[in-house]
Amino acid sequence: MVFEDPARWFVKQFLKEGPWMGENPRLLSMIPTFTFDSGGLPLNLAFGISQERSERAISVDCNVHHQGPLNAAELREAIAQWEKHQGLIIQTLDMLSGKQ
Repeated sequence: MVFEDPARWFVKQFLKEGPWMGENPRLLSMIPTFTFDSGGLPLNLAFGISQERSERAISVDCNVHHQGPLNAAELREAIAQWEKHQGLIIQTLDMLSGKQ
């Protein structure tokens, strides 16, 4: 997602009004990290601000955590579940961004 001011978008999207939204001191930004349930596994979404190009964009690191160590069969099963987790990630990102 590309935004004029990604840091302010986070504040407006995820913080409710309160004393932290005042002018003294003025809150410049906040960067959220969420953990959701993905079928009994933690789905971690860590937001950030990317400035790799000329535009400023919001980036998200996504991780479905499997407690290890995993043997070869368990690893194959974890990889086979990626499509299901990917669908949940997209759905969750849509919800968090207000698209749903």
